[in-house]
Amino acid sequence: MSDITSSFATRQPTAQQVAPLERKLSSTVLSLVFVAATATVLALVAQERYPIRMPETIWQLLAFRSTVAPAGYLFLGGTIAAAAVYFLRFRVPILAGVIAICATLLAFLQTAFFLYDGVAAGSVAVPRIEELPELMRAALYMPLVCGLVVFATAAALDIHDRERRTIWSDCAFWLHVVSAPMLVHPLFIMATGQDVVFGRIEPGADATVMLTLLIVGFVYVALAIDRRSLLVPTLAYFGSLGIYYLVNTAANTAGVPPFALILLVVGALIIVFGAGWQRIRRLIVTPTLPTSVLDRLPPIKTQAYRTR
Repeated sequence: MSDITSSFATRQPTAQQVAPLERKLSSTVLSLVFVAATATVLALVAQERYPIRMPETIWQLLAFRSTVAPAGYLFLGGTIAAAAVYFLRFRVPILAGVIAICATLLAFLQTAFFLYDGVAAGSVAVPRIEELPELMRAALYMPLVCGLVVFATAAALDIHDRERRTIWSDCAFWLHVVSAPMLVHPLFIMATGQDVVFGRIEPGADATVMLTLLIVGFVYVALAIDRRSLLVPTLAYFGSLGIYYLVNTAANTAGVPPFALILLVVGALIIVFGAGWQRIRRLIVTPTLPTSVLDRLPPIKTQAYRTR
């Protein structure tokens, strides 16, 4: 039934009854329902074939290696396969983001298994409590690498479709949305030394400068590749940090906190870029990149076109 409904919603011709935007929305919703239903079935099958109990201590996780591994591979691998088959059949762009998320989780799972195997074999020392913050920072390389891979894939699709005329451009949009959080979170912690996980955000002058440079860097990349979808999650992340810091320190802080200025910059960027994106691209990107690079990037046009 889902296959028939999806086929009708996705592949029907551009008739007068249904606007293109409505067809895209219905196709997107149906694809997400299909993926959610498939993931639910896979989770039930994995739980039945590989029963997993909640561990009482972290040491019991080592004993569940033989059970967690096949269950994780079945759930994530099956979801990726189902999303890929659905995409090949109906060409729904959001499934590119779903596949990227599942592949990232699968990479995390495999990395955790390598760590568990090392601890079990005695080649990796069990971290002490005081070493956990450093371990958390070292673990940031994993989402950073995955984010770079997803971003590179999206950039390759953008280069393949500079004019934004095919479905691959829409796939790149969702890949940029997925890659942005995986890039900005590790880079923020590595650059500023802030401890977001444990709720200790106390930015000084150096951290504020690094945060400003990060925002500038992401803004420039988003302008260069003509992707506001990369910029919006980034600004949302920094804005959330700014609000969190202000709420937790307003009662004990005199003057203007550093993150308040960053929050102001984020708001100003959203307003300015919403008003004249292509004009800003022309003023900033054109003079700073060589022609050989500009020829591979989305063209800068006076008339607004698909810049998501």
